[in-house]
Amino acid sequence: MAFSGVGSGTEADPYQITDWYELDEVRDDLTAHYVLVNDMDSDTAGYDSLASSTANGGSGWNPIGDGGTNPFTGTFDGSEYVISDLYISRTSENYIGLFGYDVGSTIENIGVEDVDMSGNFHVGGLVGFNRNSSTVQNSYSTGDVSGEKYLGGLVGYNRDSSTVQNCYATGDVSGDNRVGGLVGFNRASTVSDSYATGDVSGGEYNTGGLVGYNRDSTVSNSYATGNVSGEYRVGGLVGRVYNEAGDTDEILYSYANSDINPDLDLIGDTSAVSGTLDTTGSSLESTSNMTDYENNYPETYENWDFSSTWRYGGTEDQEGNSGYPALEWEQVNFVDALFALSPHNVMSLNRDVDFEVESEGGGEGDATINRYFRSKSDVARETHSGVSIGVRATLKTDTPSLADLNRGEIFKWTVTIKDVESAVALYAITPKFEFGGSDELEFG
Repeated sequence: MAFSGVGSGTEADPYQITDWYELDEVRDDLTAHYVLVNDMDSDTAGYDSLASSTANGGSGWNPIGDGGTNPFTGTFDGSEYVISDLYISRTSENYIGLFGYDVGSTIENIGVEDVDMSGNFHVGGLVGFNRNSSTVQNSYSTGDVSGEKYLGGLVGYNRDSSTVQNCYATGDVSGDNRVGGLVGFNRASTVSDSYATGDVSGGEYNTGGLVGYNRDSTVSNSYATGNVSGEYRVGGLVGRVYNEAGDTDEILYSYANSDINPDLDLIGDTSAVSGTLDTTGSSLESTSNMTDYENNYPETYENWDFSSTWRYGGTEDQEGNSGYPALEWEQVNFVDALFALSPHNVMSLNRDVDFEVESEGGGEGDATINRYFRSKSDVARETHSGVSIGVRATLKTDTPSLADLNRGEIFKWTVTIKDVESAVALYAITPKFEFGGSDELEFG
């Protein structure tokens, strides 16, 4: 059947998808090249009959590509557009997602938002089964995913030299076995520069905040901040690592939070590792350790790449703790500023001082205090001998990302240090930054 829209399906002239009808036609030519040219949601033509809760007898969307002889082998470029409101209820079926089963394909630059998805095996918010050198990159999923086995917020099963990179998932994932916030089962493949923030609930085995089960595979430069629960083999980042003699698994420069999951290890189970397990640079750390760069760098972040892979202080967990490292590619809409205050009048106090730091937004944004520290020690109280106090403040702008700031635009706010007992303001300062011609932030 000929594609009804624009394009010829070649790499130079891909089929252009504008609505649900044309997206559904991808299954008619699983080897072609496709590009999304606009956002799609419940108001887009074809939604009611193809992707809603009443479509296909209440089963919702029929995934593109199946596990038989019809996998998707082409390319799909979302062009950074978003597909929203996807509904799937196929609890007795396998290979569930916007794409059910792909082999040697590339799916990139696509967001799927507010998915409501349930299946049996191989269920992912974007792809159910990513196999044989397939790539999913620069993509994300929000919404809930559920099923029985091989379940991920973005990809259910990532296998055989396949790659998931520069991706994230924020929805909740629940199932019985091999359940991960981003990827359910990562086998002989790679997950890199990615993260998951949703809650992950496993049943019997192998549940992880990022990856449920990792075998002969690599996870690098990634993190998970959601709550993770399950019965056996449960980890803050990875549920289980398994390999045989001569094989290698790598969990590199990645983290999960011990305050969110105090009873878990970074990896839930390593008892079946007969080969090599390399966890260089990876750890399960408390909020204070992960956010206290001044005192814990380089121990916590030894050999981490903060020049091109990570950025300081860009992530907030589900309990509102901010200041965790974020990936450089993330579109973080705030600036994290470190500046020093020296409240010399503290010396006139004849008792210990418990400091409280507040902020008041001004200009185009709103400011919050991540943390503050003292030059002598980072304890709750200091003597009246006087200290220098550093404050890490976050200015959240009203713009989607720093790339949207206008050059020369100035933002400022006021930071106040108070004596908690007397509520007296000991010191105040109004820092500012200007997004200038050199792309550098200046404080004054």
